[in-house]
Amino acid sequence: MKISQALHGFRIARLADGYSENTLVVYEWALNELKSYLGDPQVEDVTLDKLRSYMYHLRHNYRTKKGTQLSGSSLDNNWKAIRSFFRWCSEDLEIGLPDLDLPRPKYTSKEIRPFSQEEIRDILDACARTKRYDTQRRKAFRRVRPTANRDTAIIMVLLDTGVRVSELCRLEVKDVNIETGEVIIRPHGTGQKTKPRSSYVGRRAKMALWRYLQDTDLRSNDLLFNSINDRPMNRRSVHNLLQNIGNNAGVENVHPHRFRHTFATEFLRNGGTIEVLQRILGHSTLSMVLRYAQITNSDIADIQRHASPGDNGRL
Repeated sequence: MKISQALHGFRIARLADGYSENTLVVYEWALNELKSYLGDPQVEDVTLDKLRSYMYHLRHNYRTKKGTQLSGSSLDNNWKAIRSFFRWCSEDLEIGLPDLDLPRPKYTSKEIRPFSQEEIRDILDACARTKRYDTQRRKAFRRVRPTANRDTAIIMVLLDTGVRVSELCRLEVKDVNIETGEVIIRPHGTGQKTKPRSSYVGRRAKMALWRYLQDTDLRSNDLLFNSINDRPMNRRSVHNLLQNIGNNAGVENVHPHRFRHTFATEFLRNGGTIEVLQRILGHSTLSMVLRYAQITNSDIADIQRHASPGDNGRL
């Protein structure tokens, strides 16, 4: 069976296993690249050397549409797609595993850069009003954005809960208790990434949600956040929205996951523990949470150096 034929069965099987559509989109892109590079051979003819050659090609020769090399995380996603595909081939098609000795790409994760308080203020201000219009006929002015209440609520929920963007998009009205601030994140798919848990928003976020819901006729089972055309928001639409708001605010690199980083670092800076943060974020392991701890530990080191009695006292 050729790779192109096997990919159809692989998709059906992984959907049945509860894999998310977002994961499958990444896997399908990676495996179609593999198919094109190898010339769509029979699955059983794929060898470890061919897979190594493909990974070498991705690392050194492949270019994105922007003309850049693949990031370390993209290389890792390709490796995971290959492992998942051939594991399925072994289980369902009884074909050997050529990828068993394929080394996982090593890469350094991007630096975590949470938002500053000033950047958050600028972003929230850009939610409320457009950029300033300068005209010759009238005094400079800013317009009220028609989706200001919704967009402010989105940002405050991301900032106060640390939820992933896909989790935000799946929230229903009934999942949010404005009185207590509880936000319920329900399990999704295999439950490996989105684990059932609760998070809580603060007073300002509760008020932002209240103002937003006053402008809608949403019912309990409706999705909490929708587009202006009453269509469900997804990862791309939220990402584009935040990017536009960031441009209006003059803040670089505004994307959903950066709010998650900001929540995590602020949680630890304000006395939260690593174990509780792991549960709130829904991480399976402590590895990512420990990266946030490293940031806050460096904060402590800087504070202590500046507050050193030995350096600041008249000894």
